[in-house]
Amino acid sequence: MRPPSVATPSTLFSVLGGKSDHLPAAGGWNALQLVGRPCAVGRAEWDAFAQRSGASFRGAFRAAAGWRYDHHAWSSIRRGEVLELQPSRPVRVAQFALSMRRGEGAFLDTLQVAPEHQHRWPAILGAALKSLGPGLYHYGSDWDPGPARDAVVATLRNVELREVSPTSLDLIEFERWASWADYLASVSTNVIRNERKASRLHGDLHIELRTGPFALLNSPALSTMRIRMYRDKDVPKSPVGMALRSIARTWCMRDHAAAATISAGSSTLSAYAGIDFGEATYYLEGASARDNGGAGWRLLLAMIKRAHERTGGRGVFVMGPTVAAEGASAGLARSRAQVRATPRPGARFTFAYHG
Repeated sequence: MRPPSVATPSTLFSVLGGKSDHLPAAGGWNALQLVGRPCAVGRAEWDAFAQRSGASFRGAFRAAAGWRYDHHAWSSIRRGEVLELQPSRPVRVAQFALSMRRGEGAFLDTLQVAPEHQHRWPAILGAALKSLGPGLYHYGSDWDPGPARDAVVATLRNVELREVSPTSLDLIEFERWASWADYLASVSTNVIRNERKASRLHGDLHIELRTGPFALLNSPALSTMRIRMYRDKDVPKSPVGMALRSIARTWCMRDHAAAATISAGSSTLSAYAGIDFGEATYYLEGASARDNGGAGWRLLLAMIKRAHERTGGRGVFVMGPTVAAEGASAGLARSRAQVRATPRPGARFTFAYHG
């Protein structure tokens, strides 16, 4: 089979070039027509749309910097949107960002489609690809809470699905319970027992929450406990690298960062770092002191309750990519099951678009 031509960063958006952005002349609107073009909206407008569409935190405007740090150190970021051409005005129905390097594009991390247009997802992706042009594209991430799209993409014209990697995300879906009380009643009795033990052992427990850029102030305590935890488990980790990664991610996502500690007096017993994005709350990092006496569970339940209240019981608390129930990760898998996190399947995939 002849390999597809690959768009380079300099030519990726050439199909959209020119000041007209390929919009029709007056009188040429068609309500069923979808077109893609470059997107130049600011951070606040981008993030508002991304959150409304149900995108993961990796679809946030500033998350692109973190992606480049992790995956594409010398990449360039391209942003686009899909418009529905209506008689009165064009309506933005989707937006997308790609990290471009060496002629390949990686979606960050999905196509973000407005809720009222989700049923048109295949056609909207088709319009986006038409604007991007032929090339090799990578789609999805381990943190995407949305449905797997590989089977749909495989049905699109001029698309060749190359590789699929199944993913799974452990999350608590609050809509499974009628209220917070109902959810709490479903949690493992072992968790509740340990959480209550914290009050008996530490009469002066207090939780401090920091959001936005101030979440960085929790980094020293969290990094110190995480380094100790990995050493206790004989897990090779670079203390400097781990701390820098945590600080960099918090700074990149500072508009949506949330960090908390639980302390008894002047002693920090447990720490949490996460991201609030739309109706999803992402638990990214956590650690506890050796003898925390159940304070770690107290803090985790407090953060889950905060996520429930923040979304009116409609959101999800994402605990991370699914881990194996045996071996080194058995304890983590068990703790997630105890707070009733369940796996949601997804997929990362690579495809060629032939135009």
